[in-house]
Amino acid sequence: MVEGRVIKWIRSEGERVKEGEPLFEIETEKVDMEIDAETSGILEKIIVHEGSTVPVGEPVAIVEQAEPGVSEEAPISAKTPPLTPPLGTVSSVKEAGLVPISNLRKTIGERMLASLQQSAQLTIMVEADVTDLKQFRQIAQAEIAKTSKTDLTYTDLIVVAVAKALREHPIMNSALGEDKIETFEKVHMGIAAATDKGLIVPVLRNADEKALAQVAKSRQELVERAREGKLSIEDVEGGTFTVSNLGMYGVGFFTPIINPPQSSILGVGAMVEKPSVANGQISIRSMMPLSLTFDHRVADGSQAGPFLMRVKEILENPHAALAEPLEK
Repeated sequence: MVEGRVIKWIRSEGERVKEGEPLFEIETEKVDMEIDAETSGILEKIIVHEGSTVPVGEPVAIVEQAEPGVSEEAPISAKTPPLTPPLGTVSSVKEAGLVPISNLRKTIGERMLASLQQSAQLTIMVEADVTDLKQFRQIAQAEIAKTSKTDLTYTDLIVVAVAKALREHPIMNSALGEDKIETFEKVHMGIAAATDKGLIVPVLRNADEKALAQVAKSRQELVERAREGKLSIEDVEGGTFTVSNLGMYGVGFFTPIINPPQSSILGVGAMVEKPSVANGQISIRSMMPLSLTFDHRVADGSQAGPFLMRVKEILENPHAALAEPLEK
């Protein structure tokens, strides 16, 4: 983190503040958060106003601190150094037709551009017949509903399928270092989520060890916190693979961009009913487009292809591949 934008002052100039109580809110490169007062006293002067961005270490306000032995209700005279929480310089633009770029939008742009410039990205695509998956989801949802209000989504099923496939194809669950490829023992699944402020990718940790119901519950909680702006830094760090589902927007195949330092990302498109040939017969089947982007420096098509086909196989045979206990 190198900068942040002040989005709201909870206290006003002249108000008394207490150490440890929320003083203002900032928008960082990944999440919004409240910053607590570092000392008790009077908020004498706000240096960085709402809508402005400052670099890390720059003072944002001055608090007058009570002299030793003086109660908090007594007049305050001694001054403390300016507050210097991790914060940013760009004023909000108010002219008609101009929209200020948020730190989140700026970070997304910078990272995606750097990802394309610094890695050899290749996208391969396949369609999965998810007709049986629709039935499996209904059955599993009914079981989950007996003990929880969690909504089982297709993203949850995809996350479980991808986690299983990654255990069998660990090269796709990796990151490229300076002179080596690091493969990860655990699957920490990034799940791209749209919020009012832009795209954010909370991380579902140990996805490969969780039962379907646990994945659904954890994913739902993460997405809700993301949309409420309540994610912590830990919630968005440490992902090893990402799933980006644009099916709800009617999108088909697309070319997702890798989220560095990860080496792969799976894009999921809209499920569409269409004619399909199986065993010499034409029938209407539910088809789901899958787009896998991977770093060609880390894996070849001979490695990425079997991984994607394994994901397809699991989704097409859910009663066999996903028939583990819903709860663990």
